[in-house]
Amino acid sequence: MTASFDIFIIEPDESPVWIEAASTLAEAERRVRALAAPPLTRYLIFDQKTGHRHTLDTATMDRV
Repeated sequence: MTASFDIFIIEPDESPVWIEAASTLAEAERRVRALAAPPLTRYLIFDQKTGHRHTLDTATMDRV
């Protein structure tokens, strides 16, 4: 299966920094939960196929 979901950490200056890729959205979300440090960090999951962006905030771990 091709990794089509890119995972980025959002820096304090709002710039995204690529971390890794995942095959599914669920896998990407699990990976963000595993990475979730420091506790007040935002992550962006980018779907290469649709262009949709999912933002996860580790403070609440809710999709924004």
